[in-house]
Amino acid sequence: MMKEPELEEEALWAEPNGQTLRIIRRTLSSEVGTVTVTSPSGVETELTLSEVEPGRFEGTYKGNEIGLFRLTNGDTSAVIGLGPSAPREFIQTVASAVQLEPVVEKTGGGIARLSDNLPNLRHVRRGRPASGRNWLGLTPRSAYKTTGVEQVPLLPEWLVFVLVGMLTIMAWLREGRR
Repeated sequence: MMKEPELEEEALWAEPNGQTLRIIRRTLSSEVGTVTVTSPSGVETELTLSEVEPGRFEGTYKGNEIGLFRLTNGDTSAVIGLGPSAPREFIQTVASAVQLEPVVEKTGGGIARLSDNLPNLRHVRRGRPASGRNWLGLTPRSAYKTTGVEQVPLLPEWLVFVLVGMLTIMAWLREGRR
């Protein structure tokens, strides 16, 4: 009704609170049946809602996973995210090289911030330092093997010419009608 979800006669939604979902179903019918809750891992759970007031049914679901849960009841469906309000990805949003430093030191590589300047790339031999002041080294490994290259045209040239001509004429005729 006028693209206002809160004014719809038939609605299904959920309100998360920690790891618990409060599932709400609004309908004009006297019964709603069961709501199927599909967890992020694909496990489906049937939940029976109880009527709290005429046309409004509610139930709670305790989720043990973090992610998107799909709710379906007949032809009505909803998707709700369950988990912490500040997930791990948003705890430290500024890039840091602290976690990568041990691995980079073992391999002889380096870390460069692109915001400072774009580092120069150099070829270095195996076993040599692969980073320095404003440069990063590429160690050639020769880890490739090309056994052959073959190029085959997708279509014959004459067919491409005919297709381009036909499409050009069709576009011209269509534009001419307006």
